[in-house]
Amino acid sequence: MDDVAREAGLSPATLYNHFGNKEELVHATVKNFLAMAGEEFRRIVADPLPFPEKMEQVLLFKQDIFGHYHGELLQAMVTNLKIQQYISQVYMVEMGQVINDFYD
Repeated sequence: MDDVAREAGLSPATLYNHFGNKEELVHATVKNFLAMAGEEFRRIVADPLPFPEKMEQVLLFKQDIFGHYHGELLQAMVTNLKIQQYISQVYMVEMGQVINDFYD
């Protein structure tokens, strides 16, 4: 948490007051990550490009986004039960129709 606070230009106390602990900070970061990824995926799906070009945009986006995020965040997405529940119960439900639209 101290490293994150330093990078953000905040005091560790401010970070702890807002998030409480590292797990909550990671959970909030994952939610933010998924919201941003979802918005970009919606933008790609809504673009009137042919399917092969949309697929290329999706692949480039995934390559770019995973190159920018620290491994610990991605690891939390597959190992943290609370995050896995959020992904399956909220994110995938919201994205289900977008995914269907992508393939139509």
